[in-house]
Order: sequence, then C-alpha cells, then structure tokens
Amino acid sequence: MSTTRGQVPVWMRTCWPDPARPPEVRVSAALGWMCLTDLPVPDELRAMLDDLATHETARLMAPLPWMRAAENTNGNGLHRCLYTMLHPDTPDAEDRWDDPWS
Repeated sequence: MSTTRGQVPVWMRTCWPDPARPPEVRVSAALGWMCLTDLPVPDELRAMLDDLATHETARLMAPLPWMRAAENTNGNGLHRCLYTMLHPDTPDAEDRWDDPWS
C-alpha cells in the first residue's frame, strides 16, 4: 500500500475501529494515530483500547523494539505507553522504581 505521509493517520484511523482486524493491529494503529495527530482521543478509541489492550495483546506486541524500550520492571511496554499517551500530565509512578536516584 503506497501512501503519502499525510494519508497515514487517515489510514490508521480506518484500521483501529475495524473489528475484522486482529487486536494487535488495531491497537498498533491506534498508537500510531495518537502519535501522528494532535486531535483529542475519541471515546470510541478509548473504549477499543480498554477492550483490546489486554495482557495477551501486550505479549504479542512485546517483541517490537519500541515496546521493549517502553517496558520497565513494573510493567509491559504497551500498558506503560498507553498510560503515558492517555495521561500526559500525570507522572508515571512506575518510573521512580526504575530510577535508583529518586
């Protein structure tokens, strides 16, 4: 599929609500959409993440390099990434446990 950069968020927006796609694809598309747009997160997206961002989905996505980089000793990368993206003004309480100087 050939897309220009401006079309990528539009394409991702069609992927995450599509029930025919696997959960890990929908969650990945949602993460990508949130990274590429400044729009508020729709309630529909939050509901989909509540349903599909399970520990099983996190396990399936764990081998991705960017998920490994986001994980820490207290949580998987997917849930930590989602928490940070959905609550940008709330400090990640788990970070203090990974920081020996805190």
